[in-house]
Amino acid sequence: MPTELTRRELYDLIWARPTVRVAADLGISDVALHKICERHRVPTPGRGYWAKVAAGKPVKKALFHEIREGRPDRIRIEESWHKSMPPAVLEARSRAMVEAKRVTKELSPTRSIDQGLHPIADRFKQKIDKASPGSDGFIRVSGHDLFPITITPAVAPRVLTILDLVARQADARGHDFASDGHALCLKVGDELIPLELTEKTDKVAHKPTEAELASLRRWEADRARKQLRAEWLSEWDKPRILEWDIVPDGRLGLTIDGADRGDGLRRTFADGARQRIETMLDHVFAAAAACATARRVRREDAERRKQRWQEEESRRREAERRRVLEEKRWEFLERQMKLHEEAGRIEAFVREYTSRHAVDDLPPSCRKLIHWAENRVRAIRAAIAPDQLAIVLDRYCLMDDMAEIGSWVTVR
Repeated sequence: MPTELTRRELYDLIWARPTVRVAADLGISDVALHKICERHRVPTPGRGYWAKVAAGKPVKKALFHEIREGRPDRIRIEESWHKSMPPAVLEARSRAMVEAKRVTKELSPTRSIDQGLHPIADRFKQKIDKASPGSDGFIRVSGHDLFPITITPAVAPRVLTILDLVARQADARGHDFASDGHALCLKVGDELIPLELTEKTDKVAHKPTEAELASLRRWEADRARKQLRAEWLSEWDKPRILEWDIVPDGRLGLTIDGADRGDGLRRTFADGARQRIETMLDHVFAAAAACATARRVRREDAERRKQRWQEEESRRREAERRRVLEEKRWEFLERQMKLHEEAGRIEAFVREYTSRHAVDDLPPSCRKLIHWAENRVRAIRAAIAPDQLAIVLDRYCLMDDMAEIGSWVTVR
């Protein structure tokens, strides 16, 4: 849900607690909160302000100034992915950023290639040195023990420097590298995070070559001759001259954990007007930690969903088993009651009939009917006798509460 605040209310929040905590409560990042404050001219504490407060040192609080009339005083803040992100993911990212301070102190500044490369970076150097550019001018490096890299030879030295720094920072953070069977990955905990480094391209207007123009002129001359002869015309064989060329521009982009998964985590880092990948590695490793935790959370959620489904399916099957068992018991009992009722009706008929008519005086066919009816009663009584019923009940385990009987089975 969006939050609406006045400038004064936002000012009071910013100066009451650290920006990171206020941003978390509002469901946005601390960077986004700083941008909102700048846009609405709300002063914020400077660097080290809260450290001084914690140390009991005197601090100076910026004054709040009302803005001139005609400018909006209310600020609407929309929640970002932070609000819906699992706490474990946010915690992993925060821990990685704290860890970055320690790593920065331990590592020396970026070394040049001549000073020796990390074994991982050296492996790439050997591969890049042997690779030849393709028709588009790019070198493509890949393999089960390498990150996928697509670059031009011009940026190869810088790429090796970046890879060396990535490998050394991974070591300092306690991360390892391992192959997932297709490519080398950064191992964060038990998760393998793929990395890919590519050189960005730019689209520039294509300048036709003399050969392209000559080919087009020949085609147009041939077309003119065909028109004079009233021959059939077509443009299927017309030489095509590209309108744009895609050329490398020297900017590098680093992608982690594959494509965007729609979870709000940042997975792409690229050179910009004010920043380069070398200066963003703290954020890269923080993102890798968040992605690794997000993977684990997704897997655990999937396992919980699967377990819940299995439990629900087990309960459903158990309820169905009990229902079928009760249904078969009732069907069996109804069959026995019908036989019992049939025997009783026959006995009642024979008893009432013979009380009215002496058997010896009955015509032969009537006597035979009475004898047949009596035999029928004896057969029914024998069929529903306890020992016979027990045979059927035991055969199907009908009175076993744990028995499982198919719904298609007829208990006879």
